Amino acid sequence: MITVDQKTRSQIPLGRRISEIMQEKGDAFTIRAFAQRLGMNRESMRKSLAGERPFSSEELEPIINGLGITQDRLKQIDTYEKERDLISTLEGKTRNKVTMERATRLANELAEVAIGATERGYSLNNLGRVQFLQRDYDGSHESWLKAMTYAKKVHEEYQDNRLLDFVTANLMLTYISQKEYSNIEEVLNTVEKAFPENPRVLGNVYYARMRVQADRGNLEIARKYGYRSQEHYEQTNDSNAIGKSLVNLVYIEYLNGEYKISARASMTAIKHLQENDDILAVAIMYCVKSLLKLEKYETALTLLEQHASLLEEYPTISSKVQIIYTILKNDPLYAIRVSEDSSQTLKIRAFACKCLFEFYAKRDDSESAMRYYKQERIYSRSKREFFDEEDF
Repeated sequence: MITVDQKTRSQIPLGRRISEIMQEKGDAFTIRAFAQRLGMNRESMRKSLAGERPFSSEELEPIINGLGITQDRLKQIDTYEKERDLISTLEGKTRNKVTMERATRLANELAEVAIGATERGYSLNNLGRVQFLQRDYDGSHESWLKAMTYAKKVHEEYQDNRLLDFVTANLMLTYISQKEYSNIEEVLNTVEKAFPENPRVLGNVYYARMRVQADRGNLEIARKYGYRSQEHYEQTNDSNAIGKSLVNLVYIEYLNGEYKISARASMTAIKHLQENDDILAVAIMYCVKSLLKLEKYETALTLLEQHASLLEEYPTISSKVQIIYTILKNDPLYAIRVSEDSSQTLKIRAFACKCLFEFYAKRDDSESAMRYYKQERIYSRSKREFFDEEDF
C-alpha cells in the first residue's frame, strides 16, 4: 500500500480536509453512506478521517472522484501560489495601487473557490484584510463575520483555535473603528472560552470591552476593563504588547480627566515602545496632550524636540506638532502656516484655526480671534478645545 502526503499544501490534515468537504455536501456524504458507495470499510474510513491511519493512494483516488473534485483542489495545489502571492502583499511593507488591485483579485478568486470550513475561513479572513487596507470597512467587517462562523466551527470540531485568534483580532478593528458593537459580546465570550490561559488574547478581549463601554459613555466601567486588559498584557512579558496596553490605559484615563495618570502611563509606554515607531508616535502625542492639560509646557516641548525626527515621518502628526508649537513657543506662525496650507485636510486646518482662535482670544485680540473663529466654523462644527478632539 502506497501512502500519500497526509496534509494539503496549506497544512490542513488530509482527513480533516475530506471531512469538511463531506459535511458541506450533506447527508448523502455521511461516513456510512460514502464508505458504502466506495466499497470501503467504514471503520477504516473513520480512522483515516480522524487522522488515526493514513490514506493510501489506492483509497484516495475513489474518494476524490466521489467528492467530484480534482486532486489539486483537494490538496490546495491549485491555489498555493496565489495564496503565497496574496500573503506576501498583505505582509509586505510597500503596497501601491497596482499591488492592492492584484491582491483584491487574488483574495476574491481564493474565496470563490474555497471549500471546507478551514479553507473558507482563511480565505474570508484574507479577503477582509484586503478590504480593510482598501478602507472598505463595511466589506471587511462582513467578511470577518462570515470567517468567524467557520473559525468557531473549526475550533469546536478540531480544537484548532488559530483561525479563531486571527479573525477575532481583525474583527475588533472593525467593531471599534466603526463603533458597531452588535453581537460583540457573543464574539468576546467565545474567544474568552477558547483561550482561557492566553494573556495576549485576554488582553485584547478586555481592551475591546473597554472601548465599547467608553463609546457608550460608561467611563468608570471602561476604566476597570482597561486595567484588566493591562494586567493580562503584563503577563506576556512582551515589552511591545505592554507598551500598547499602556497606551490603551492612557486613552481611558485622558477621557476620565485623570491627566496626571495619563501623563505617567504614557511616559512608561514610551519606554516600552522603542521598537514600534507607529504606536510610539501615538504614545508621545497622548503624553503631550496630557502635559498640556497639566500646563507643563517645558516638559511637553522637550518631549517633542527629543522625538522630532520620528514625528516628522507621520505627516498628520507632524502637522499637529506644528499647531502645538504655537502654544509651547507662544508663536502663532506655526499654526498659521498649517491653516493656510491647502495640502492639509480640512480637519487639520480646522484644528489650526481653533488653536489660533484660542491663542488670540486669551490675548484680547478680538479681531484676529474672530477671523480664525469664522475660518474654523467653515471647516468644523465642534466646540471642544482642539487637542480634546477625538482625532487630534
